[in-house]
Parts: sequence; structure tokens; C-alpha cells
Amino acid sequence: MTSTENTPRLRADARRNRDRIIAAARTAFAEQGTDVPMEEIARAAGVGVGTLYRRFPDRDSLILAVARDAFQRVRDDAHRAADAEPDPWRALTGFLHTAADLRIAVRLSMLSPNASTVLASDPDVEAARNDLLALLDRLVSAAQENGSLRDDVGAGDLAMALSLVLQGVNGAPEDVRRTATARYLTLMLDGYAGLEHSMTIWPLQRDVQQLVAQSGITYTPTLIVTYGGPAVFNYFIQRERIEENAKLRQFLPPIEIERLGMR
Repeated sequence: MTSTENTPRLRADARRNRDRIIAAARTAFAEQGTDVPMEEIARAAGVGVGTLYRRFPDRDSLILAVARDAFQRVRDDAHRAADAEPDPWRALTGFLHTAADLRIAVRLSMLSPNASTVLASDPDVEAARNDLLALLDRLVSAAQENGSLRDDVGAGDLAMALSLVLQGVNGAPEDVRRTATARYLTLMLDGYAGLEHSMTIWPLQRDVQQLVAQSGITYTPTLIVTYGGPAVFNYFIQRERIEENAKLRQFLPPIEIERLGMR
């Protein structure tokens, strides 16, 4: 747990208690909403109710502390990761996956109108948000300069897309939320990569295969686009012994492969 300018320095034991309370509140708010009893949070944190109220005199102060903690951790992790990653595309995608940890702040705002008001008016949250947006803008510019990000995408587009992903998964069960954010962010980012519409379907040279694999993206070839010649899929089944193709057998039922082989 890091401290902000508005958080006074605490003794080591008091800081540990504060960190445990915030961690317990983060889990409780995410799983049960912001109306969870304060006594239950204290019990989960392993502290007395009096200790909790000495640190956080009301629910709003605890909600604010959880949100500040999330923004501060994400800000620290995002800057550290961005500084350590020389590749602009990896730095950008790493930032967005790191920023996904703000889902607890998004969830608090969605669950409680009062929490939304508290977070919107807090200067620490605003400062962290502005710092993250400035970092995102720098990463977007770097990725566009080396061609890995489309030129028609701005930092505001990615911030909005991230917000939509986080809001969308918040309604899902907890076990789904743990993996859904990363999955849908990955799907979204694949659409922003600065790649041409399609590469040659077959054969893909080994260096191209290695490039796609090592870049950490997903590439799905378009099999039904034609440019004045025969459809690629028709060309494939005419030239290949499809009944012996292991990949095709994995994705198509035998009866369909048999039907295609008769064309």
C-alpha cells in the first residue's frame, strides 16, 4: 500500500492494519457491494471494529481509500512497466492490462451513486487519473510512430474502450470477472493493431509465423474475400487432400469434410 499526500505517515503496525483493512474492503466491496457491514470488513481484516473506525470514521472514507489505493498501485505499476518495455506495442498493451486493475474503482462507482460522487470530487483520484491519461497518450504516440498502432486511434478511444470493457464485465459473476477482463481486452486490442486487412493465406513463411507468435497478438485470416480470382477456400479444397488435413479434421466434422471433398 502506498501513501498519498493526504495520508499521514503511520507507524509500521498501524500501516499494516490500514493495509489489511483496505485489502479486506476491496474484496468485500467487489463481492458484496458497498453496503457490506463494516463489522464484517473488520473481521475479515483481523482487526477490531474500533481500529477500523479510528482509521476510517465512515463508509465514504473507506470507499475513497480503496479507490485511491487502486489508482496509486495502477499508476506505479504502469510507469514501472512502461519504462521497462522498449517495444511500443507491448508497452501500450501492458499498460491497458495493468489499468484493468481499476475495475474495483469502476465497480464502486457503478454500485453506489454516492461513491461515484466521492471519487469524482477527490483531488488524489483526479491527479492519478490525469497522470495515467498522460502516460497513455505518450504510449499511443510511440506505438503509432513505429506503425504498430493504427493512426486513427487516440488515447481517448482506448480509455473509453477500456472503460466499456470494465463496466461490461462488472455485471458478471466473480469467477468470470477474473478472466473476462483480460480476454476482452485482448480481443479489443487485436482490432487496433496497425496491420493490413489480410496477409497471404497460404503458405505463411516461417518468419511471418514467428513474428505473429512473438508479438503476442492473434491473427485470423479472412478466407472468403476474393479479389477477382477464385475464392481462397475453394482453391484450398481443390488443391489439398482435405480428408488428410489434421487441422481441418480438428475444426470440421467428418461429414462436412466428406461433403467438401465431393465438390
